[in-house]
Amino acid sequence: MVVQCCVCKSIRDSGKWKKKPVSEGQQVSHTYCPHCLDKESAKLVAQQPKELVLT
Repeated sequence: MVVQCCVCKSIRDSGKWKKKPVSEGQQVSHTYCPHCLDKESAKLVAQQPKELVLT
């Protein structure tokens, strides 16, 4: 099974994230690569009302 970032479509290969296409017929599981996770997490925190943001 191939693990692919749901945002940038990078593939995790041997613990490293690489920009390469998924081969036809491969099963794919989606997650976030570390870079996209940081970006998406920051967006979520920015959208929260100030009284809900934990510091």
